[in-house]
Amino acid sequence: MAASVNRSWTAEQIEELRELAGQNLSSLEIARRMGRTPVAISTKAWQLGLSFGKNGTKRQDSPKK
Repeated sequence: MAASVNRSWTAEQIEELRELAGQNLSSLEIARRMGRTPVAISTKAWQLGLSFGKNGTKRQDSPKK
């Protein structure tokens, strides 16, 4: 199935993205589960203030010393 271009995000999809990102899944895995491209996931995550590391996984804050 080809990914749709410029497909709008529903409130339910945004909530699903937040939940999946909270499970510390990679952007690639979230894209597979949601039927979206990794770029679409990364872009929307950035817009929502969710961050992913260089390898596509959610960044973890360093422990404070």
